[in-house]
Amino acid sequence: FSADGTFSFLICPAILWVGMYVDDVGHHFRRYTLPSREQLALQCGLNIPYCSYFFQYLVPLTYTLRHIPYKLGIRRGENKIVSADNNQHEVKGLVSKIFDILNKREINIFSQKGKINFGASCIVVFQTK
Repeated sequence: FSADGTFSFLICPAILWVGMYVDDVGHHFRRYTLPSREQLALQCGLNIPYCSYFFQYLVPLTYTLRHIPYKLGIRRGENKIVSADNNQHEVKGLVSKIFDILNKREINIFSQKGKINFGASCIVVFQTK
């Protein structure tokens, strides 16, 4: 039970082809779209004051580093994938600085209530009526 006007935040993976084999190994069985989350809100009688995709910059990177090799039959070993997941995909150095800049750009969009049209994940804010 939630009081009227209560907010809940959902962050979930998006774009089905982004994960592929990595999703299988990591037991990520579903990916979602904003329209599917909007349908969920409607079914549950909730409002959605804000929703957007995020991690837009990860889509071309993931496509290049995961999807294309997967389609070509090139797969990393399961142990390497599990190890990367356990280490939270830690990035360092120049890559970390680039990701920080890109993350700040997306946070700025969110702070202005703007939306990103696609991304590796989506965020939905549900509000009880």
